Amino acid sequence: AALEIGVAVKSSRVYFLREFYKPRSTERDLVDIFGEWQPSLVACDPTAKDAIDMLRRYGVPARKARSNNFALRVRLMATRLAIDPATGIPGAFFLPTCPNLIEEIRSLAYAKGRGLEILNDRWEPGLPDHAFDAATYGLMEIDGAAYGRPPQYQTVYRGW
Repeated sequence: AALEIGVAVKSSRVYFLREFYKPRSTERDLVDIFGEWQPSLVACDPTAKDAIDMLRRYGVPARKARSNNFALRVRLMATRLAIDPATGIPGAFFLPTCPNLIEEIRSLAYAKGRGLEILNDRWEPGLPDHAFDAATYGLMEIDGAAYGRPPQYQTVYRGW
């Protein structure tokens, strides 16, 4: 999955603008979509070294995301989805051009252990989460305060 994420400079609200979502994407698919989108940054799964290297060979400004920490990624998305009590407006908006991301956020659930125990360190097996991962890798670039640095207000992309 790949997402285009925009940030409103004045309000710092995040807008999920469009997605590329194709199971079993080829290298050519990714290079083509990033060629069309002309990203300023592609934040990738930190474990995807081969994909990052391949994208860089084609001139895509790819780098590994700042973290693959599950709890951090869930917290970043939850914070953006929360309603600001002062304005009554959430910190993120989803355009209809991101149907897979919208559906994933609606359907993701924590894994269940034995009995009724809920495990909050991973999603239930078999649930699609690639768009969620793409979104949170992008949020890490935008919400830099989570890493003790000021946020960067720019359009961010994530490649898979």
